Amino acid sequence: MKNKYFLICFLYFAIFQAHASEDISGIWTSSDYQCPAGVEHTEKIKIEKHGSVYTAIKLIGDDCVPTGYVTFFYDINTDNCRGLAGQPFGSPSTLFACQITIVDEDSFVLSIPFSAEGTLVFKKISPLETVTIAPNLNINIPHVDYTFPDGTQNLWVNLQFVPSNDGRLMWQLNNYGINP
Repeated sequence: MKNKYFLICFLYFAIFQAHASEDISGIWTSSDYQCPAGVEHTEKIKIEKHGSVYTAIKLIGDDCVPTGYVTFFYDINTDNCRGLAGQPFGSPSTLFACQITIVDEDSFVLSIPFSAEGTLVFKKISPLETVTIAPNLNINIPHVDYTFPDGTQNLWVNLQFVPSNDGRLMWQLNNYGINP
């Protein structure tokens, strides 16, 4: 019996340490999201780490959690996950328990006990894939957060290189749009 107890404790601490050692900061997407129930959306969040707490902020809002609002937070020291949601067209005001399972460095699962979808599988958007510089020095930025007083909007931006006679490198905004 003593060996079983030791094994259970060891496994618990090994799993807990795996959670604590993984860094889930970054931009993540999930196509499993529904709000309200039955209306599917692509969930896009930005996760920031402050001490031992990760905070997930909506980059693309919906009727339950608007753009720029916290959608969940996760404390790696206590393995405590809490989500925030609101009624459609309301501010997120309901706090509920959730669970994070880190699959690998590029994916995790957010489990929500009472939701229609139950679990959301998040995939990390690699920062290495976000910017392209063409041979003519034009720059394509597929994801950039534009922050304004009412929130944050995720945009794509194309910058055109403008040669100058004084040796300065300059670009002008050629085109932009809102990411879905």
